[in-house]
Amino acid sequence: SHLAQMLGQTFGYPVEEYVHVLIDAHIYEMQLPYVEKFLDAEPQSFPTVDIDPSIKGLRNFRQEHFTVKDYYPQLPMERIPTPV
Repeated sequence: SHLAQMLGQTFGYPVEEYVHVLIDAHIYEMQLPYVEKFLDAEPQSFPTVDIDPSIKGLRNFRQEHFTVKDYYPQLPMERIPTPV
């Protein structure tokens, strides 16, 4: 998480691991064709984000202090419907 990187940089601690937990994640039956299309897409490596190391205060970060590298988006998919 970039927030974890920002906090680590602000307080002088390196970020070693980021753990994310999903709770109650589910796919509705009407969404299955979209999920299958998504899973059939060619996997790509994750992009990287560099943060300007000169920024030391959490409130001082701005968009221009972040650089995204190696990001190659795939073609957009249509919006997955959600039940009402």
